[in-house]
Amino acid sequence: MPVKILIAEDHMLIAEMWHTLLSKQDGYQVQGKYGKIQEVIDATATLQPDILLLDIALADGSGLDIIPRLKKASPGSICLRRFSYSEKSIHLGCTWLYYQNLIAGRNDAGH
Repeated sequence: MPVKILIAEDHMLIAEMWHTLLSKQDGYQVQGKYGKIQEVIDATATLQPDILLLDIALADGSGLDIIPRLKKASPGSICLRRFSYSEKSIHLGCTWLYYQNLIAGRNDAGH
């Protein structure tokens, strides 16, 4: 049974790159590419992907802000956040804090 992957990326070239790379790998099934927050939430709830490849800076909002909603929509999905080098220093602390809260059992990441 293939690993189901949903791509949440607002830059079409990057989304297509991920789709092409992952589709060529045995054992993976790309369920779709979505670039807006509500589309990502709805698709995650409907498709229940195994992995959600999430851009943390979507055009209409922050991917970080919707993580609790995504977890509620699809509790079994693993969320991998993707960010560019310039965004890395800004969001590294937020990502670390989120994981620490998740490990401690606080699913709302302390919000």
